Amino acid sequence: VETFGAMAKTEKIAFILEQ
Repeated sequence: VETFGAMAKTEKIAFILEQ
């Protein structure tokens, strides 16, 4: 299960979109 990986990816995308 790549739950942690998926969360990190989503967080990264959200962070990039916020900028």
